[in-house]
Amino acid sequence: MLTAACGSADETSRYWNLGEDGWRYADTLAYDIDSTATSDVAVVVRHTANYEYSNLWLELSYPTPADSLRADTFNLVLADDFGRWRGHGIGVGLQYADTLLRGVHLQDSTTLRLRHIMRADTLPGIEQVGIVVMRTNLKH
Repeated sequence: MLTAACGSADETSRYWNLGEDGWRYADTLAYDIDSTATSDVAVVVRHTANYEYSNLWLELSYPTPADSLRADTFNLVLADDFGRWRGHGIGVGLQYADTLLRGVHLQDSTTLRLRHIMRADTLPGIEQVGIVVMRTNLKH
């Protein structure tokens, strides 16, 4: 998987290209955070108009300050009740972004893990997924 990281001191991101087959259930995406901060965490999904579902269930796991692992589930609604895509794009590619967590405290060396939890092994039409961390109260 090809990845890229970018952003300012207050925002970092990482994207994964998922290949022609789509996003496999076994493909957990991991993003290592390198500083302590209170942050908002968003996800960006790029998909084609051929994606077979109107939503995308995700699980995001991360360590808590109490040294336990927390896993939250999220339902991204990618299309409305009439089948119109909520994302934006040109041609067959669409991009949808949503904030998953607000004000979460991330420690230095935290790893965010993201995976889909749909009832299909592989999700054709999902081309790229990104995690964006928008930091507040940045400490170095």
